[in-house]
Amino acid sequence: MENDPDIVVRNSSSVRSQAEHLGLESPESLVVLPRNYFSADDVDELKMNQEALTIEKLLEQEGVDPDELTESNERPVTHAWSAETIGPIIHFTAEFLVENWDSVLTVIGLIESYYSTQRHSSIKFKFSVEHPDGTCKQVEYEGEPDKLEQVLDKLEVERDELMESDPDEAEATDDKETESA
Repeated sequence: MENDPDIVVRNSSSVRSQAEHLGLESPESLVVLPRNYFSADDVDELKMNQEALTIEKLLEQEGVDPDELTESNERPVTHAWSAETIGPIIHFTAEFLVENWDSVLTVIGLIESYYSTQRHSSIKFKFSVEHPDGTCKQVEYEGEPDKLEQVLDKLEVERDELMESDPDEAEATDDKETESA
């Protein structure tokens, strides 16, 4: 019998505020954040794990180019030796989440597919969405890779809330979906 994944939605610190604190530019779309992003007091403390680099490469191969907080060659890489895979924080700006839902689907699908084929029994990922007012929601996932798509339900709730708070954005998104149909 397979276990249901743990999916928790909670308020989170502002990615934009932390970027300012660290002297970095705020992400404008999608960014793969180090696991220690919110606890770092200095940009030199940021450490990407191997999983973050793998996710970035997979996204780039699919034509989804994530923002970079720092230059790739300036980021130290940590290696975790664990039975479970602990991924990075995947952060979406409100605008990206609303206007690029197909890319969000691609991100989740790539992660799910990659880790399912790697025969990982358990993965941990965090997905963050920053609203225009600076508030942030984080969706934390822990479970089997092939059930990661369940995160989409939570992200879709965030997307719907954003669209309801900005009716012009909802119309623009509806127009885009109509054009692509």
